[in-house]
Amino acid sequence: MVGPADRAASTGIRFGTFLIAPNALYPRHVHGAEELYLIIAGSGRWSYDGEPYVRHGPGEFAHSRSWQPHAIRTGDEALLMAWIWMGDISLNSYRMEADLPDPERPAS
Repeated sequence: MVGPADRAASTGIRFGTFLIAPNALYPRHVHGAEELYLIIAGSGRWSYDGEPYVRHGPGEFAHSRSWQPHAIRTGDEALLMAWIWMGDISLNSYRMEADLPDPERPAS
């Protein structure tokens, strides 16, 4: 919705909404931007730096620092959030972090 090439142009922030299906995993990833999620409906669990997942529900915020690996899991309901990127909002910094184990999956 807001960003360098979005409807509302901005070079300083990216902002939008994000809907994740029930029983889904948004895999561990990192980016240069600091990120803040506002949970609108449903709930989800965030893992930061490969640590165990922490639940966040409606009205709560989830925050990841710049370059902090994080992942999101949903349960039996969908998760609707508003998100904002601040700082380094370049999409070039986004990458998946396959080398970090998921704390809920056994090591292979």
